[in-house]
Amino acid sequence: MMRWTIILVALLLVTAGGSAIWFYSHQERLQYKLEESWERDLRLALETHPENAAILLEKDKTVLDSNTAAECTRYYKIKGSIAWTCIVNKETNGHLSSYMYQREDAKEFDSKYRKQIDDAENYAATSMKQQNIHGLGSCHAFWSFKKEFLQKHGIKWQSPAQLNPNISFD
Repeated sequence: MMRWTIILVALLLVTAGGSAIWFYSHQERLQYKLEESWERDLRLALETHPENAAILLEKDKTVLDSNTAAECTRYYKIKGSIAWTCIVNKETNGHLSSYMYQREDAKEFDSKYRKQIDDAENYAATSMKQQNIHGLGSCHAFWSFKKEFLQKHGIKWQSPAQLNPNISFD
């Protein structure tokens, strides 16, 4: 906790000449109450300087967008059954284009569950194709099929929607 606080203070001193004022909307205040203090410190540090995800978190994987050749890198930090993830998108010139952060089930990053997770995702994709499910909101169906498969195999898994009640997924 102390380490994250020091990093946050250092980042705040770098921005705005040593002072920062945070304004929260009602939605942000709700998010603030739902988070643990370590999550809040990390979120605020990344909101200030999202490019520091590489320093603050462990790197999961990097993929290239086939349409734009932009780089998308996912970073994570696991605490208990929750993985806090940050996805950083960079343009082809290396500039930060966007970032997002959310909670995910830590089993997604555990090699012990890798095969079952992969099988569940294949099952979900096949089920969606068979039932012609696609478009907006289809991620919820995907997660439902994935959860169903994992439950049949004795694995309790939570979807991003369950772990991030403050985010609207489509």
